[in-house]
Order: sequence, then structure tokens, then C-alpha cells
Amino acid sequence: VPGFECARPEGAFYAFPKVSGLFGVMVDKETQIDSAATLAAYLLRSAKVAIVPGEGFGAPEHVRFSYATSMEQIREGVERILEALPN
Repeated sequence: VPGFECARPEGAFYAFPKVSGLFGVMVDKETQIDSAATLAAYLLRSAKVAIVPGEGFGAPEHVRFSYATSMEQIREGVERILEALPN
């Protein structure tokens, strides 16, 4: 996903990408991404994808995704995110 930087996860079932590449981006007429929390709220509202902002983990430029699901659902979620974010 453009604007996401993610190392290969080495444990559990979470990915923790850095998303600060999206900070400052206008995603719709009312929403500018200025934090991981703003991105999480926007993706829940527009893409119906739930992620957890990294602020609670001491990593304000990151978000947490769970991949404890099927590849089909992961692909669908990524597609929704790609559709929700500007090119």
C-alpha cells in the first residue's frame, strides 16, 4: 500500500507498518491524515477495515493490523484500503 512501510512480521499475528508517509494527505473533502488515529478512523469509516493506531504502543507513526484470518479476507481488506486512499 503506498504510504505504508512494513517489515516482515516475526511473531504473533500482527503487522505494524509505519504510515507517516500518508500524514498530510487529503483523503476526502473533509479529512486530512494527520496521525495514525485519523487514518484508523478514516479506514474504518470509508473502507470498513479496522486497524489499531500505534499511539497506544508508543509508536505514533504506526498502525497495527491483525492477519489472523484467511488470505481471501486479507486481500479484500487490502483492496478496500487501496480504493479508499488516493493514488
